[in-house]
Amino acid sequence: QSTLTEVIHLSADACGFVLSGELTLEIKDVGTFVAKKGDAFYIQAGMEHLPSNKKNQICKIVCVQLKKYQI
Repeated sequence: QSTLTEVIHLSADACGFVLSGELTLEIKDVGTFVAKKGDAFYIQAGMEHLPSNKKNQICKIVCVQLKKYQI
């Protein structure tokens, strides 16, 4: 069980790409996933999740939040 506070993106989807290292993503009611260098990830808005670096190395990611706009 995680001891850190979970993060919620209420109104934005998030997608990202791991540039180096490993990113562990714990998503409530879905599971835990490890994204390694070269992997992409996507999290829908409103999903409780906890990103963490469980390795003893630097993890670099690019992450974009996608907000829906009406025109």
